[in-house]
Amino acid sequence: MRLFIGIPLESDRQELVYQKLHPISHSLEFRLVKPKNYHITIQFLGETFIQASILGDALRIATDAISSFTFTTDKIVGFPGMQKATSIGLSVLPKDPFITIRTQVQKILHNFGFTPGKSMIPHITVARMKHPVNISQVQNDFKLDSISQIVSEIVIYQSILQSAGPIYHQLVRLNLKGELNG
Repeated sequence: MRLFIGIPLESDRQELVYQKLHPISHSLEFRLVKPKNYHITIQFLGETFIQASILGDALRIATDAISSFTFTTDKIVGFPGMQKATSIGLSVLPKDPFITIRTQVQKILHNFGFTPGKSMIPHITVARMKHPVNISQVQNDFKLDSISQIVSEIVIYQSILQSAGPIYHQLVRLNLKGELNG
């Protein structure tokens, strides 16, 4: 299974972001991510034969040590950069709680043979492009009041790649402070 660990954006906030992005998606040739797929990635695991439930049991150690927190959306960002972006994200603040969660998760995952990925820039991916595009104007055109959300869980997702875009299934939900859901 292809897995990753993330924090979902709540459904009412998903729709709000999507509705604000949709009108400007036609000005540049980018494909919007399906709103139900909006999330903040903590750690991509890739293809693995380790069962999500076993990972969930182990990750409770990390979630036992982390309290719920609130984040706020900030601004549009481009990856790998604004001038040659192949994806568009919505940055979130504060960054420290996400980095703390990632550090704790990576310590646990190391025991399963996973190696840390690149450094984390907490964001919600909202669009992708086939070719690099300068999205500096999108940052000016995209007007969205900050959205706040309480983070009270992390999720182990399965990612199924399809030509119409990936499908994400929530396999295990872990409440912060260690309670296992699902």
